[in-house]
Amino acid sequence: MEPLHEDRIAFWGEAMAEEEPLREARFPLVEFQTAIAWRVIEDCLGGSLRVLDAGAGTGRYSLPIAARGHEVTHLDVSPAMLQRAMAAAAREGLATIRFRQGDVRDLSALDDRAFDLALCLDAPLSYAYPDHARAVAEVCRVTRDVLVVMVSSRSGVLPFMVDFDLAGSFVPPGRESDHDPFFLTEAVLRHGVERFPPEFKPWLAAQGKLTPPDYAFTVPELTGLLREGGFAVERLGGPGALARSIRPESLERIRADRALFERFIGYSLAFDFDPHTAGLGAVNLLVVARRTGTGATKPRTAKSHTEQRRKRGRR
Repeated sequence: MEPLHEDRIAFWGEAMAEEEPLREARFPLVEFQTAIAWRVIEDCLGGSLRVLDAGAGTGRYSLPIAARGHEVTHLDVSPAMLQRAMAAAAREGLATIRFRQGDVRDLSALDDRAFDLALCLDAPLSYAYPDHARAVAEVCRVTRDVLVVMVSSRSGVLPFMVDFDLAGSFVPPGRESDHDPFFLTEAVLRHGVERFPPEFKPWLAAQGKLTPPDYAFTVPELTGLLREGGFAVERLGGPGALARSIRPESLERIRADRALFERFIGYSLAFDFDPHTAGLGAVNLLVVARRTGTGATKPRTAKSHTEQRRKRGRR
């Protein structure tokens, strides 16, 4: 395994930590994706849990979960993200959360099956490339019961790659005619990650376009890695698939009306988690998996929050 990537620590530095809490306000698809993720997480919360949030950023999920009284370990590779999360936890007086700087590829400081529930959302497993398989294994190892992960989706990102290719967004001026016009699309489709010609990289870096590689999983690949880690998939979806399929002006109307927003999230849960559309989220796959075999707990028999909310809405 490579050492901790200093470029990735630098990338998720102070500027990114400042931007992180603003993503939902700036990007409609992210707002819908986060709302969908929360509904899925709520279905996994119950009792008093030991929760790991790996790649927790500034605390989008970890802080509210700790506010509910769960014992939370907030882990992130970025000191800047951790500092902001710790400051927020102090302001809110959260006593059940602890913070740790760490790399999702190496969780050796954490015991086997130490957490009832582990979250790894907003694609830290994808940014673990080229050690993404090891990262999945590590998150599985430290989880006793339920795992919720979000990774970049190969099917989900391909439309963006086609657009980038045809717009020449990642091609230096004057180099338009000496490369495959679909070089990004081909790379992601075949290898799961962007591959740039070495001679492009100085220009990309100067333009701020040379970001850490982000591996896009296929559905069979991700479910296979989880199975190898001792987990069976219970839910799999592409959060944002429905939102991505409708007109931007329709999304803005939904965002502006809370009642419409809540109903639309319910429709999204049905559409985005349909097996035929599960790979077509905004850019991500969201998976809920449960440990199988010895030591695994039985699934909850109570109706989920989502089911209860849907029934209340019908009355």
